Amino acid sequence: MTRQINITLLALLALGALLNSTVVSAHAEKDKSRFISPTGVDIGFCDNPLRPCKTLLFALSRASKGDKVLLSAGEYNIGSLDEVLAFKNALIPVLGGYNRFDHFSNQSPSTNKTKLIGIPHDMIDHVRQKGFTVIADGKAKFSQKRISAANKQYLAASKSHAAAECIDGSAAGFACNNVDLVAHVALNDFSFRPSSASDIWGHVDLNTNKEYAIVGIINGVAIFDLSNPEAPREVGSISGLNSTWRDIKVYQYFDDSLQVWQSYAYVTIDNQDDYVSIIDLNQLPNSVSLVTKDRAVSQAHNVYISNVDYSLNIALNDATPTLQLVGAPRTSSYNQSFLSYSLEDPKKLTALPAGDNLKNDYTHDGTSLRIDDERKNTDCENNDKTCEIFVDFNEKEIKIWNVTTPGQEKVLSKITYSDVESFQKYVHSGWWSEDKKYLFAHDEFDEANAGINTTLRIFSLQSLKSPKMAGIWTGPTTAIDHNGYVRGNRYYMSNYKRGLTVLDITEASTPQETGFFDTYSASDSATFDGAWGVYPYLPSGLILVSDISGGLFILKDNTRKVSQGTLSFSSSSFNTQPDEMLNIEVSRTDGNEDAVTVGWELLQGSANAATDYINASGTISWADGDSLSKSLNIEITPNVDINEIQEQFYIRLFNPTNGVTLSSPHYATVNIEGATVPGTIGFEYQMIDVNETVDKVLINVFRNGGTVGSVGVDYAINSGSALIGEDLIDSTGTLNWADGDRTPKTIELTINNDELLEDDELFSITLSQIGSTVLGSNSVINITIKDDDKNTAPTLTVNESFESNTNQTTQLSSSATDDEGDEITYQWSQTSGTRVKIINPTMKDASFVAPYEATTLTFKITATDSRGAASDKSISVIVKQAVKGTNDSISGGSLFNMLFALLLLITWRKQRYSSK
Repeated sequence: MTRQINITLLALLALGALLNSTVVSAHAEKDKSRFISPTGVDIGFCDNPLRPCKTLLFALSRASKGDKVLLSAGEYNIGSLDEVLAFKNALIPVLGGYNRFDHFSNQSPSTNKTKLIGIPHDMIDHVRQKGFTVIADGKAKFSQKRISAANKQYLAASKSHAAAECIDGSAAGFACNNVDLVAHVALNDFSFRPSSASDIWGHVDLNTNKEYAIVGIINGVAIFDLSNPEAPREVGSISGLNSTWRDIKVYQYFDDSLQVWQSYAYVTIDNQDDYVSIIDLNQLPNSVSLVTKDRAVSQAHNVYISNVDYSLNIALNDATPTLQLVGAPRTSSYNQSFLSYSLEDPKKLTALPAGDNLKNDYTHDGTSLRIDDERKNTDCENNDKTCEIFVDFNEKEIKIWNVTTPGQEKVLSKITYSDVESFQKYVHSGWWSEDKKYLFAHDEFDEANAGINTTLRIFSLQSLKSPKMAGIWTGPTTAIDHNGYVRGNRYYMSNYKRGLTVLDITEASTPQETGFFDTYSASDSATFDGAWGVYPYLPSGLILVSDISGGLFILKDNTRKVSQGTLSFSSSSFNTQPDEMLNIEVSRTDGNEDAVTVGWELLQGSANAATDYINASGTISWADGDSLSKSLNIEITPNVDINEIQEQFYIRLFNPTNGVTLSSPHYATVNIEGATVPGTIGFEYQMIDVNETVDKVLINVFRNGGTVGSVGVDYAINSGSALIGEDLIDSTGTLNWADGDRTPKTIELTINNDELLEDDELFSITLSQIGSTVLGSNSVINITIKDDDKNTAPTLTVNESFESNTNQTTQLSSSATDDEGDEITYQWSQTSGTRVKIINPTMKDASFVAPYEATTLTFKITATDSRGAASDKSISVIVKQAVKGTNDSISGGSLFNMLFALLLLITWRKQRYSSK
């Protein structure tokens, strides 16, 4: 019995040491620490502080996004560019000043000297702030010479670039093949100056046909106008909590009541509770605004919208768009599978039924497709309707779900692969071919864990119940594949440190590389930096890439110039009259080799397939050597109402075969003539708050949608609890827009700042149409005057004064609440002691690197509410010189634990041998 107790104590002691120094992750991709010691061994995953690895390169090969790499005291030779660049990586922080024998529990750079040899001179200060000591000697100079050229390539991505053709394998210093640089916007030129970027999506406003790039960044979302793609212009940004994971999708629909297209972006954040941001895109290109942070979930790894066309972000024919949130935190009612939401009200997510089959699943990413061939009967058993399939990438395997009926989800099959061991896998994401017969799948860990080159796996979906491995594409480098999308017979893949890779998937089971653009030219290793996301669906044909360190890249794909030629419409738009047969030409240019085909289909817009045209689809064929244009006919029906406005629907080409490619325009707009559309007039917001202390308030009024003809509105102020004449000065007037004018107009208000103690007061402004002007959904704006006399300052809490080691990265924490529920801003400042640089001084939690000498530092945090009332508190940090030690020293607590464990072991051995 005693022996069992001793063994249990030993196990508990070891387990306690491990738990104290290792973060338990929500899922396997992130949130671990990796440990390195000069006396370690490069085996395993470096995630056990009791068994650290030895080298930085090996630990980096085992690290994932969100991990930290911790180095214990000792000397390390930095001889490769990947090691140098690791100290700049925003996704995987590398920190020094730890001690192996206290299980890496406490950073103390002054006593746990972590020495680096080979750091370039221009990085010394940066590296020292992470807890390292830099040794500059002959080896360092030698290392600098070896990596200087590649380091310049890395630094080049920190500056924006103009357009450059890919000539002799280079465009503006970026390695490339068959892909030109149209423009590059570096992170330093984003308005929020983020330290990293994440995913990306595109948007074309169907009211204006302007294209936009929407980029996820560590501190929010940035939107760029691509009207002039060689000079992209940031037109709006939405802030959010810091997170290296942001995912974005867009939904666009035609509002019959307003006669304009409406569009919203949906943004998820992982590893922080910032909910689902719904962003109003309807004021573009003038501005964007946050509708709400929808509390459907507190966080989610990814967002997806099914049943939409991904170029226009509009509903597919006879389909209902559905938003999926995946990888959300576990609750009592569901695990972390895909959760579906209705977009009937696009400003509010409404949960759809979820079946019991989803409760034990985890979804990391997903995609969907609609099956309308024989498989809907043989595999889905939906004899009279289209079968909706959701492909679930869940870290360990791929699940094929039939999700036709919400709440009755059913797994049709599971896909796995055996070319790498299970512990080396991380089933991440994928997409499908346009004939819906093949699935391309990405594994995010196999390159690093199995020591292989970029590997893309292809599965046949000829049977949804029994998918089979159809092929494997292996790349020329070890760079990790991340996300990919299909357009025509090209697969566009974000390939992390290799940037964008373009594959010809004419023969889907045997892809061939046709081009690439290396957004991260400094290295091609299997670690996490470089191209995160790619969006290839803009109607113009531009390719958008988001790079973690480099920002936004706008690229031109030249891989589609082939001997079979390219297919496109003769124009991007066609005009027709009601009650007419419309003839549309499809051209084959720049090649005529081989017999080829392409599919075409119509997409409903403001024109309705039931009343305005006859829905149709089909296939167009060319014989070998044939380069003549082909025609397709679309029947336009008579008008039911002689006063119908001009309406649109869309036609697209897809699934080119036998090597022929798609070029722009392969989407076209069909305009059915009718009454001109003048657009709608409305406010940017439905409600706003203004402070009583503000004398003048400017309210913008926008013209959205069409711009044909002159329009105008009258405006008037309406008293509420705020009285005209007492709380504000009356104001009425008229706003006019000329033909073609889309410039926002402004209403100016004057607020009276009294000294009365009163509650917040409300008034409104109402727009009234003049003539045939159409009012938008925001024709009334409610304005709250926030009283400053009755207002109370925020209640502020900070952590107590504490001690820190010299040269240690030290956290400053605070929290604040406001009785009136106002938004709070923060500002940290240092009031005494040796001057240090405060990191994130405008956030509630900040940090700094303690100085080398023992001292006392005092900081002040000021919390200010939106009415201007402020509270502040101070905190002292006593910086102490820790007890001198080295990597071989043992802290007191660790020494006690080790002696206690040794005593238990001796006792157990004595009992064991005495019992023999």
